[in-house]
Amino acid sequence: MVRSRRLVLRQNLGSHGAGEWELHEALRKRGLDFRRQQPIPQPPGGRGRYWFVDFARWPLAVELTWHGIDPLNEGWRPRTLHIVNQGWHLIYIVVCSPTLALFDAAGAYVAAHARCLERGQKVPRLDLAVFIMRLVDGEWRAVCERKDPWAAERR
Repeated sequence: MVRSRRLVLRQNLGSHGAGEWELHEALRKRGLDFRRQQPIPQPPGGRGRYWFVDFARWPLAVELTWHGIDPLNEGWRPRTLHIVNQGWHLIYIVVCSPTLALFDAAGAYVAAHARCLERGQKVPRLDLAVFIMRLVDGEWRAVCERKDPWAAERR
């Protein structure tokens, strides 16, 4: 397959958003080598040739975002469904503040998901995990709140 110069540069140098290095290190610390800025071909008629996910290791793709996201809203829906329909398991990680504890917790969450896939266990094809810092027993702790991305579809 012939890859464009821009595609190769993006994968090697990266187009890295805030927090991606921290999450990448949290994954590496757990022995997981994810490819950064993985291109996934768009369907015919798409605006570009590829959609890029922040981290990928077949069959698991991870998107890191800093704001609330509905992966099935009008803007994200075509991209989300296309990636999932290509056989990927897609996790959206929402980090609400830039603390290493949150990235570490997110890395542990993704690692657990990856290990389940390796063992052939059933896991959601689309997952939305929100990581926040919460005061628990007098100390701040990273907490994961899983959201059901399909909830609005069932209403």
